[in-house]
Amino acid sequence: MLTYVAVRDGMPDPGSVALGDGEIARSGDPVAPSPPAVTLDAVAGHAVRHLAWLRSTDEVVATALAGTDELWSALDAYVPAPAGALLP
Repeated sequence: MLTYVAVRDGMPDPGSVALGDGEIARSGDPVAPSPPAVTLDAVAGHAVRHLAWLRSTDEVVATALAGTDELWSALDAYVPAPAGALLP
């Protein structure tokens, strides 16, 4: 599955809902780690962790989003991770 995240201005639209804890989707079986279903919250959490990682590794991303203090503050709550990284 390939997903994308886009940041327009860093401000939520009316009707936006807060992201949950962004728990990593796992099956619990190390032999078959992909779960049978993945929630929208898990997908959004994955995107936010990746964006937090890009903030510290990609100068273009950091520069483009430099004026979105609210977004950076929200990203501070997430452990930065590249796509597909296995986290504890």
